[in-house]
Amino acid sequence: MNTNTEKIAPYAPFGCVIAVIRRFRERGLPETLTMQEITRVGVSEGNAPRTLQALRFLKLVDEDGHRTQTFDRLGRVPTSEYAEVLGEIIKEAYRDVFTIVDPAEATDIEINDAFRYYQPQAQRGRMVTLFRGLCQEVGLVAGGPPETRKRTKVITASKSMMTSNSMALRKPKVEASQHLDASGILNSTPINAGQEFALLQGLLQQLPESRKWTQDRRDRWLQAFTASIDLLIDIDTEG
Repeated sequence: MNTNTEKIAPYAPFGCVIAVIRRFRERGLPETLTMQEITRVGVSEGNAPRTLQALRFLKLVDEDGHRTQTFDRLGRVPTSEYAEVLGEIIKEAYRDVFTIVDPAEATDIEINDAFRYYQPQAQRGRMVTLFRGLCQEVGLVAGGPPETRKRTKVITASKSMMTSNSMALRKPKVEASQHLDASGILNSTPINAGQEFALLQGLLQQLPESRKWTQDRRDRWLQAFTASIDLLIDIDTEG
């Protein structure tokens, strides 16, 4: 690497970047990826610019957000070729890093040093985390694809909507033997005890017994609950 030239490296959360890639392969994406389109995938508004920067760095979109031929190819290849093709993309984007270290053999310190000339320096830890996550996704680093959390969607509501719905938020505490069905109605059927719905159980147990909480805590709870539903339940477009 030319140490006299400072380079820019992406530092978006790995889960956000891989969510866009997987969404494209599974359901497709518009020809042009804007901030709004990125958030529709489930990426929060705060992480949307970083995610778009990472996609540009990987040459999956151009400076105007248009999908590149490289991205289109990645979207078409069969699952058996996915890791190989994405691996080529990663190696090309991080060419300078791969000339210094082999992520499969390098220590955390060695990988961190390989990013020493990338900017912004304050985000170096996140740069390395994204790099390692991408390498794991394609098998360049042992351990298999890292687990990801569903990105939270930020829903903006008008003051009048929040006022009209304020009473709806005052729901009775959900007992262990109850759960909310798809329509939001309490159901006495026990919730699935498997790992799939463990997150929802945990979120429901966080509802305040006093039925009072701060606006910030309420917003974060709603975002987490919405993201969990999106992760566990697909939308039936045919229905």
